[in-house]
Amino acid sequence: MRVGLMITATVLGLWAAPVTPALADSYVDCSSSGYGRNYCSVDARGRVWLDQQYSNDRGPCIENQTWGRDGRGIWVDRGCRGRFRVEDRYSGGGKDKDNTAAVVGGLLIGGLILGALASSAKNDSNNNGSSWSGDTRRAVDSCSNEALNQVSRYGSRARIDRITSARAQNRGYSVQGYVAADVGPRTVTYSFDCNYDGRYANVDLN
Repeated sequence: MRVGLMITATVLGLWAAPVTPALADSYVDCSSSGYGRNYCSVDARGRVWLDQQYSNDRGPCIENQTWGRDGRGIWVDRGCRGRFRVEDRYSGGGKDKDNTAAVVGGLLIGGLILGALASSAKNDSNNNGSSWSGDTRRAVDSCSNEALNQVSRYGSRARIDRITSARAQNRGYSVQGYVAADVGPRTVTYSFDCNYDGRYANVDLN
């Protein structure tokens, strides 16, 4: 209860505090479909980093070889799939309103996530990532990556919402959770079931 009150107070304080324009890097998921080159339209005049690779060893993401940036945005090729971090080259002007909304929204979302984490501490230890063994962690990571890969076909900014269970079974591990993506102006959340056999993750979105 005390943690929840602290988080609520923090979020309300951030909401009430004046917000000044600031740098706010953005993230974009970009995938090479059909092993060919694909462009993701973003303002890539600033620096761009590979934040997380979703593809396997047959589609490695190597800068200036299988991914890069130019005047059209970020390009990926030869099976590279990943999440890219794009530097915001904000320098003033008419973007004050947009940046302020982004910063406030990000702080509020961060507070809500912290609240969810505080609440989840009461759940079964299977849902607590700190208690997962190395093999369970690998199963969760593999299942999460495959769920992100699948949901990125339907929308942008794919992310794991939460993992609800991860347990050993006869021939590997069973992982359940929720994954989300932005589809137009809405955020759509899918539940997923995953079976991991030690090498491959088989995911069904619901």
